[in-house]
Amino acid sequence: MDDLLNDKGMRGRIKQQLRGWGLEAANRCEGSRACSFGADSGWLPGGFKGLDAKNAIGQAKYRINASVSVGADDRVTTTYRVKIFKNWNFDRGKTVDIPYTGLTIDLG
Repeated sequence: MDDLLNDKGMRGRIKQQLRGWGLEAANRCEGSRACSFGADSGWLPGGFKGLDAKNAIGQAKYRINASVSVGADDRVTTTYRVKIFKNWNFDRGKTVDIPYTGLTIDLG
């Protein structure tokens, strides 16, 4: 699972969502001593960039659930969980090129 979450495609999407919640926390909690809130991205479309995950999984849905808090020192802390969902093995229309052979296999 760590390899999937560290894939460049997924990692970028996760970081983008967490940054957004960090900015939201700064706005929501401005002027208060401390505050916290729960956040849920809902199911979002996603894909992988690493060759192994891209070929094995392709497109999938993911969801981030988080608890975001701002301390009295204005430091934002986010604790989060990522869920990945794939309801079939091959994406329609997905193909894989076989290196050095010139062959393309239709997986869809």
